[in-house]
Amino acid sequence: MHALRTSRQDPIRAEQSPTKNGLLSVLPASRREALLAAADFVSLDADAVLMTAGQPIQFVHLLEAGTAALVGAEDSLRGVDLVLVGPENVVGIGLVLGQAVPQHGAVMRIAGHGHRIPRRRFEDALVDMPDLCDACLRHAALLLDHALQAAGCNAQHRLVPRLARWILEVCDRGGEDELTITHERLAKALGVRRAGVTMALHELEGRRYIRSTRCRLTVRDRAALTACACPCYTRMGARAAAELEFACG
Repeated sequence: MHALRTSRQDPIRAEQSPTKNGLLSVLPASRREALLAAADFVSLDADAVLMTAGQPIQFVHLLEAGTAALVGAEDSLRGVDLVLVGPENVVGIGLVLGQAVPQHGAVMRIAGHGHRIPRRRFEDALVDMPDLCDACLRHAALLLDHALQAAGCNAQHRLVPRLARWILEVCDRGGEDELTITHERLAKALGVRRAGVTMALHELEGRRYIRSTRCRLTVRDRAALTACACPCYTRMGARAAAELEFACG
């Protein structure tokens, strides 16, 4: 088990500090404050398990930093990434569709922090706040689109373009061009052998697109890495941008 550092959310502080979470950002201030009143603020280490396949959801997580992956295995630490979830969406969004017992797990790929809300409190909020329910439905549709795109990507595209896409998606969610991750975690995320990931990283590094050390990866040439990535990256980005424009418009 991975320890979580927890603190009770201060509504006044939450109101004064801009949120990076996509769901919270589209809610009116009063709704956001009411939702966060039921939340704990938690720090989440890499490999922290947020959900387990076949087990009832205990908490909904609204990340402010870091990246989680929905994984298709009973053992969340061994599962291959189905789709990434960062501050733009919600871990546990299936609750809005009545999915209290998911058939996928969720694990933190990149350490971060965010708001943790007990399932029952979140379900009550969905009933009491129609605008929260509407926003969750849009986020659930967006996550489904991304999951379907990722499934096709994993089946059809070579490892190097898939790796480039994965790196860019994680960096986008963190707002930085650096991330801390081991080759072993990358291999688990992409569902390949560690040796394959190492060779793919060496190829990208040889082209001077990235700099890779044992536990840290830095994007050196984002434009070139984007051109190298499979087209799924730009398609997913365009879909997310369109949803954001709709939600804010």
